[in-house]
Amino acid sequence: MCSQGLNVFRVWRDDAYLKVMLDFISTLYTVYALNNRSPPTNIFMDLPEYQRFLQQTVAIANGAELVLHVPADETHSPKNDQRAFLT
Repeated sequence: MCSQGLNVFRVWRDDAYLKVMLDFISTLYTVYALNNRSPPTNIFMDLPEYQRFLQQTVAIANGAELVLHVPADETHSPKNDQRAFLT
């Protein structure tokens, strides 16, 4: 596996965006995960509110500020450690 390092971005909090995101996640969890069902492919793609959510996601990503780049040789990546955040 080739690693190019680690980038840390600053994204400003948007509570309205977070609510919409959590609503979509909640639907996936309650309708599918809790019932041990797989969701259909592109489950939300026909919903106008999901299209707005995707557009807002792109806008947020485009406005993200790169705060720090850590070169690959300075990152800690133990092979068996699957935690998202290391202390």
